[in-house]
Amino acid sequence: MAALGLVSYSGLLLAALLRGEAGVYLGLLVALVGTLFSIYLTYLEVFVIHAICEWCVASAALMVGALICAAVGVWRLAEEGQAIRERSRPTFAGAWRPGCSRASWRACSLSPSESRRWTGQ
Repeated sequence: MAALGLVSYSGLLLAALLRGEAGVYLGLLVALVGTLFSIYLTYLEVFVIHAICEWCVASAALMVGALICAAVGVWRLAEEGQAIRERSRPTFAGAWRPGCSRASWRACSLSPSESRRWTGQ
């Protein structure tokens, strides 16, 4: 069991050192597998062995914490990707854009000079 723990914590360290999507997704994978395995080992402790190991509980808590942090990282990465897609979406004159009310779509889709001319400002 110690070797498996060493491999999983080494994987988390590697994921933390990697930049970008690869590190985030590797961290999520390692933390998810580690958490599921920790749940299995905790089941064995409680219902089969009938003994609790403090080091095992601490390791399980660290894996759950790593899973939460990795999930937050994936969530932020998804939000960042959504923001990039929103900013890079082309707008066309007369086209309605999200964030503009349907009543003011014309002024929202025009350039500033066209908008001033259209609204009389």
